[in-house]
Amino acid sequence: VGAVNARLHQARAALAPRLAQIIDNPITDNPEGPVMAAAADLREWIDVSVTEVRRAGGADISQNNYIMMLKERDGERRLPIWIGPAEATALALALESAEFPRPFTYKLTTSLLEAAGSRLTEVRITRLTDSVFYAAVIVQGPDGPQEVDSRPSDAVNLALAAAAPIRADSQLFSDALAS
Repeated sequence: VGAVNARLHQARAALAPRLAQIIDNPITDNPEGPVMAAAADLREWIDVSVTEVRRAGGADISQNNYIMMLKERDGERRLPIWIGPAEATALALALESAEFPRPFTYKLTTSLLEAAGSRLTEVRITRLTDSVFYAAVIVQGPDGPQEVDSRPSDAVNLALAAAAPIRADSQLFSDALAS
């Protein structure tokens, strides 16, 4: 059963980017700026949690590929996202609630935000384009909320360091990605 589940997961992970290229998405394909912005505001955000981070790929250790697995909080759908080894290590340590005498980079970043009178309010996994996931970090500052572009792995690590919610666009959870 474990081998079958692993192979199904690998097949879905390999198939998802290929399917993403052929899915017709009128929000991102619309050249009209204002219409695109209005449509983007209609997205449904789903609360997600990180269930695991694991090494992926074959026996070649030089590959250094990892997968961050996100899961709906109130559902069963999962979203695998490939991440780098440094981000995977930080994420694994955060998931284990490891304590260190000095702050790591993501905790330092949240402390810097607080020192500047700002705070991270949420993280959003926003889209998948050409096999690349995109995210945004929402920061509440003195001038109001600001959206900062980010890689999903960095955004999720920041959210864990700041105890902020992680959300994903519901469209990212297609049948091809569900497990």
